[in-house]
Amino acid sequence: MTVVELKAQVLALVEQEDDPSKLEEVKALLTQEEGSDWEREEMMRRAKESEADFEAGRVLTRDQVEARIRQRLQGA
Repeated sequence: MTVVELKAQVLALVEQEDDPSKLEEVKALLTQEEGSDWEREEMMRRAKESEADFEAGRVLTRDQVEARIRQRLQGA
């Protein structure tokens, strides 16, 4: 795929997209904004979600994580 074709495809996808958060992601990626408002908000959202998971007991031990990784690698 040429650069021109790729740009046309990306532009078409952007024109069809109505989700502001996805468009913010694309903008941040293309402008390589460091510490953008969107990134800070996303990191805060993920941190709060992680804290809620921890408080609710939705955690895994290291052994459990390693076992899951092994299973996924064997199934790949």
